Formats: sequence, structure tokens, C-alpha cells
Amino acid sequence: MTTMTNRIFTKKTILIGTFLGGPLIAGIMISHNYKVFGNKDAASRSMIIGILSTVLIFMFAFLTPEDIIDKIPNIVIPCVYTAIVAWLINERQAEDMEQFIEEGGETKSAWTAVGYTFVVLTFYIGIFAVLLLVFDDENSLLDESSEYTERIHLGRNTDLYYSPDISEDIIERLAEILRSPDFDIEDADLMFGETDDCYELIFIIPDELSLYDPDFVKEFYGYEEYLNENMGLRKRIEIKFTDPYLEHRYELKELDDFSTHSGLISA
Repeated sequence: MTTMTNRIFTKKTILIGTFLGGPLIAGIMISHNYKVFGNKDAASRSMIIGILSTVLIFMFAFLTPEDIIDKIPNIVIPCVYTAIVAWLINERQAEDMEQFIEEGGETKSAWTAVGYTFVVLTFYIGIFAVLLLVFDDENSLLDESSEYTERIHLGRNTDLYYSPDISEDIIERLAEILRSPDFDIEDADLMFGETDDCYELIFIIPDELSLYDPDFVKEFYGYEEYLNENMGLRKRIEIKFTDPYLEHRYELKELDDFSTHSGLISA
């Protein structure tokens, strides 16, 4: 008598589950089939590949800049990994599936795949919730209470946050200049806003001790002059600094006076 544990998933069922639930579902189903076929080593490898593929997709989703992710249609990634799974099944399991069924073997219901998919999707939601908590500080500048509610990626692990009141033309020109390798802004996000007197370009500096370095301060004087010469705005751009928690704001001109002293003056 055939039991549920020695029934196999068909190719169609695996591909539907993969499209809906990702590579982890594929790993579970293909691994199950290998166990039925008596190939425990292949079953273990399938699970490992499914898990690793899922991790890679999560890493891609969270580490790829949003401006690139937004250009990728939502349907593309599921289609890609489903096509890869279809190819693997044709190469590795199709013949065993056909032989199993010809010899009277039975297949699992598609509802079993739906159940697996539901469980895995619930697991994904839990992972996303944890990751959103971990990366919450990174998106704090986009809170509704913030002046800087828009963002553009500059590369080199750097984002430029800006006020929606500033024209896109100005932002695009500024971003083009800041992307230049002449600007040493790797891993330091920036904010760009406008006051009555000037435009403010504020660097979020993780290590405030760098503000004690006179050479560091002098370098940003050069950045400030270069920006004003090339942007040609109606008001001057002034470079300032803040900490990751936005608790202190440091004026470039004050740092020039106090960078060699034991303390800093917060603007």
C-alpha cells in the first residue's frame, strides 16, 4: 500500500510551489522525491541548495540599492528561479519520476504543496519582520516627521536624503557630482535641505572622532567650494556634519577652529 510518505511531487506541482514560495519550497519537494527514490545524499544536497538559494535572494533584496530594485519587474525573479528549478528537474529527476509513476507509484496532492507554501511564506514573513527591525535605523530619515523624506542612492553604500521641496533637477546635478570618485563619501549618508540663508549638505558621520582631524576638515572645505562653483545655485551650499542619531550638528567653520582642541562645539 502506498503511503503519503512514499508518494512523489510531480514536476508541475514543484514548479507551482517554487513560483509561489521560492527555492526553499523547491528544495523541500525535490528532497522529498529523492528520499522516495532512495537517494539520501541527493536529498540532503537539495535541501542545502534550497536554503542557500533562499539566503542569497534575501541578501540580494536587502543589499541591492532601491533604485536598482525598483527597475526590476516583480515577476522577473520568481520566473528566473522557477526556470532554473525546471531545468534541474529535467536534468536530475524527470526520468526517475516517469519510471516511478509507470511502476504504479502515486503522486502527492497539489494541496500538500499549497500547505508547504503557506508554512514557508509564514517563515519568510517572520524573517522580513526581523530584518526590518534590524534595518529600521537606516530608514529613520524617511519618517513622516522628518524633513528629508526622499532618497537617492549614490553608490559606495551611500544614500542622499533630501527634502521634496527641492527640485529634482538640483538633486540630479548634486548626485552626479557626489558620485564622482573625487568625493570620499563611502559609507557616509548625506542629507540635503534648504534654509532661508543657504542650502545645507549634511554628512552623517559614524565616527565623530574624525572631526578632530584638521586634514579631514580641510578636505571638506575643498568639497564645499567645488560644489558651489559647479552647482551655481541662487544660495550658497554649506557643508555640515551630524551623528547617526541626528542629536548634534556640527558647522564646518566651527570645526576649523576647534578640531585641534579636546572638545567640539555643537551647532
